[in-house]
Amino acid sequence: KDPSRYLPPANGVNHLVTDRDNASHARQRKLLAPAFSDRARREQESLITGYVDTMIFKLRAEIQKGSSRVDIKNWMNYTTFDITGDLMFGESFGCLKSSQLHPWIDLIFKSIKALALDSMARQFPLFHKLLFALVPQRVKQKAVEHFDLAARRVDRRLEINTTRPDFISAILQNG
Repeated sequence: KDPSRYLPPANGVNHLVTDRDNASHARQRKLLAPAFSDRARREQESLITGYVDTMIFKLRAEIQKGSSRVDIKNWMNYTTFDITGDLMFGESFGCLKSSQLHPWIDLIFKSIKALALDSMARQFPLFHKLLFALVPQRVKQKAVEHFDLAARRVDRRLEINTTRPDFISAILQNG
């Protein structure tokens, strides 16, 4: 993995995506693998089904109130991120409930273009340094806030200390 293609980890510690050490990468994959096993997916089924049922209920409500158009992309995003949040952090992002993206997810979507430009600029180190120097401090602060929010959610999930069919339980049960 070419480090110039990835943003450096916010806390300086490589993760599954950025770790170039094959042994470390394999260890991390091994920790996550049980969360994606057939057994885990069967255990997660009712959780996922609950979110899909909520999405269908909300779509029906939109149609019944006379909406002439319903943006299915938004509803799929709400559902996907609520499921992902629950499986990763033990709590959804509340997108289906509020019928809008959580601000954190909205920030991720808005960052995709910037991340692509940053990746391109990293191919030219001097250009990247100049470009990075021009990035407003408030934008750099958003990256720190993104990392901090993820860390807080993981910490909160770890404090629950419960066995549930999510990624954290799979990691804890397997080392």
